[in-house]
Amino acid sequence: MSDQAVRRVLVIDDDASIGEEICDSLALKNFEGLYCENIAQARQRLAGEDDLGVVIVDYHMPEMNGIEVINTLKKEIARHLVFVMLTGDDTQSTAIDAVRAQAFDFLRKPVEGSRVSETVIRAFDHLDDLKDTDRVNDAILGEAEALRKRVETISEMLNHRESLVQKLLMAERSELDSEGRKPSLTYGGEYADAAPLECVPVDISALMHRMVPAIQQLGAKRQVQLKARVPGQLPFLYGDPKRLARGLADLAVVLINDLSKGDGLTIMAVKDAGELVVTFRVQSLISVRKYGRVFDTDMTQVVDCLDSVDVSEMKLLGTRIVVHLHDGRISLDASSEGEWYLRLFFPLPAMATKH
Repeated sequence: MSDQAVRRVLVIDDDASIGEEICDSLALKNFEGLYCENIAQARQRLAGEDDLGVVIVDYHMPEMNGIEVINTLKKEIARHLVFVMLTGDDTQSTAIDAVRAQAFDFLRKPVEGSRVSETVIRAFDHLDDLKDTDRVNDAILGEAEALRKRVETISEMLNHRESLVQKLLMAERSELDSEGRKPSLTYGGEYADAAPLECVPVDISALMHRMVPAIQQLGAKRQVQLKARVPGQLPFLYGDPKRLARGLADLAVVLINDLSKGDGLTIMAVKDAGELVVTFRVQSLISVRKYGRVFDTDMTQVVDCLDSVDVSEMKLLGTRIVVHLHDGRISLDASSEGEWYLRLFFPLPAMATKH
């Protein structure tokens, strides 16, 4: 039972002597009984006093019986009420009707004071349980609503990011024709004014030879053993030279910054069948988890985790997009402990031009 000093009980009975007797017995157990002789008085009391929650109601009354009183008050009063039925009947039908009306308990006449107080104590405990359940449910509903709004916000953010990525891929993607000629780039719909991906012959040998000295300076500063094996007669790619240079440089810089003193990085480029392959061989015990997270994950999942990626992973994602824009692919393979390979494959036109 609550620690509240006095808790009040509404008693409804058309017999004033019985109603007042019950109120007197409640007073002996530190309850306050409020007597009403009919439902009209009960309505007024319940409507004006929110602390009233336990109601003792007589079954036999002239206007309506106790079951009807319970059903009426439950509909009219918008809060929890715990009803105790007071009856002189000992019939099964009365008990069934009371159960259907969800009466909490019975008090049979003649009523003993101890029995009244015991029942009322349990009724208040039940009322407290109902209120506690309401508070828990309200808290759960509040958390659920907050979560729903958070999910909506995150969904809007992710949809916005996905829209930006899709716009990038749709607006900048070009297709090389089978003859290796610069295609005419046309775009429709909302992307009609977007800047297209530049598509010109790219001398990968010259591009990488210009990039390597700067990478070697960074490698020397980090005390990383860096080697470059780039032939001078690689086939031309058709694509965007600035984006290709940025994608390759960003990948090399991230790798070097992740390596420790004494680790090794070898950059190689070769023609293999119909593809140009740029390989980064890493000799180090550093984890490849970050690279797998960016390169081996479905693009949709990468977009979904943009909130949690760091700056270097954003550079790697940029490299992935550059490769994708050139119809390429990326593989990540570990050959042995302490050595793994990151390869970028770019398709060559059917008639590849030699430098």
